[in-house]
Amino acid sequence: MAEVLTTQVVDPVIAPFTTVTSPLRENTGVPWGQASHVGEFDVPAVGAGDTGKLIMRLRIPANYYCQLAGFHIDTRQTSEPKWDQGVFLNYYTGSNSLSSNYTVQEIAFPIGVTGVATTGSNQYKNIAIADASTDSRSAYEINTPANYLFKGQIDDPNICPTIEMYQTATTVHATRFRFAITWKMYDLDQRNHPWLITK
Repeated sequence: MAEVLTTQVVDPVIAPFTTVTSPLRENTGVPWGQASHVGEFDVPAVGAGDTGKLIMRLRIPANYYCQLAGFHIDTRQTSEPKWDQGVFLNYYTGSNSLSSNYTVQEIAFPIGVTGVATTGSNQYKNIAIADASTDSRSAYEINTPANYLFKGQIDDPNICPTIEMYQTATTVHATRFRFAITWKMYDLDQRNHPWLITK
């Protein structure tokens, strides 16, 4: 039995909101700009008796606070995609994220299939934070990474939001992954503003 590992390291595309002046931004909850991770890649086939593992590292800047604004992953193949479970890992230090004296805590949000579709010869599955069950959604308004602020680590760029997915089906064909994940970026001068989530 072998593990078929695919690792993707994705650097963000950063787009500042150039029409927002610095004094306005510092005195409101208007983001400094937006970071996005957008792309696609193929995960190889996984043979009988093997386990598939996918790691996506979403690097974010160390000098801005990032708040999750959009999260989309879809999988596609000519037979049913089997990448149905995983976690969205983030590294969090509470409101002390500017201090190196506080331990970085890894926190995990389960992800699962929330939509299925077939078009022609292709089958699709949408992957989202929390699965489709009623129980998983009951506390989603507060138990979501969108309620937290994250930032990258200067000394280790791989301490960043990370998606880990697994598949243990008997045999799985090569699968196309497409993702579109966006973040609001806040200037560090905004960290104490009451409109900005800082818990």
